[in-house]
Amino acid sequence: MRKAFLLLLGIIAILSSTSCEDPDNETPIIERITIDNITLPKGFTVTKLYQPMANAQGSWVSITKDDQGHFYTSDQYGSIYKSTLVSNSESPDSLHVEKLNINIGRAQGLLWHKKVLYALVNSNDKSIESGLYKVYDSTGGREMNDPAAS
Repeated sequence: MRKAFLLLLGIIAILSSTSCEDPDNETPIIERITIDNITLPKGFTVTKLYQPMANAQGSWVSITKDDQGHFYTSDQYGSIYKSTLVSNSESPDSLHVEKLNINIGRAQGLLWHKKVLYALVNSNDKSIESGLYKVYDSTGGREMNDPAAS
């Protein structure tokens, strides 16, 4: 037992003394560029795909992605939306957005896991209480069901 402990201690000492850092790149990124008032490291780019407030969809505070590439977003004080990236010649990298027909919103957190959308709601509104909700599609891809509190 003592030999195993000393061996483990030796391995830990060796691993802690080695570094995974790249010796050629020890300095932080200091070259920056600014695009549309957003500062990025040099070599990065940013493109605005959509503006929810310009479309009367509030302020999106959470986002998640399902297995088919759709994004689900939630307005801070409103609904949940399903969004799909659309690429065509007229408007490359645009977003098709549709409001989900469910009685839930105000989700401060969203998670897609095993074909279920989980929504963490923080609300003072009596129409939807705070809690963790499970939203699923029982129609096979056509429409999300009203949520059940988890």
